[in-house]
Amino acid sequence: MLDYQISYIKQRAEIRDDFLPALWPYIGTAIFPSAFGCKVKYFQDREPWAEPIIFGDPKAVYKLKKADVYDGLLGDVLNMEKFFIKETKGRI
Repeated sequence: MLDYQISYIKQRAEIRDDFLPALWPYIGTAIFPSAFGCKVKYFQDREPWAEPIIFGDPKAVYKLKKADVYDGLLGDVLNMEKFFIKETKGRI
């Protein structure tokens, strides 16, 4: 993922436009529900999807465990960011 993104940034640097170089440790929007304990389904042809954990009574949201940013996929994203920073020495 990192090599591809750096290659893309270098290619885009040749084009004079308003492109802002950035690295994206993107693995889908299910990262946030996974921090609350939702199971994540993966597919070949689309983004991952989080299984619901609240059914019926919306007030059940108040009984959810407190999210830990290092639980589930959100922790993976944070670790990828640390890896990106280390490998690029923070220069992108």
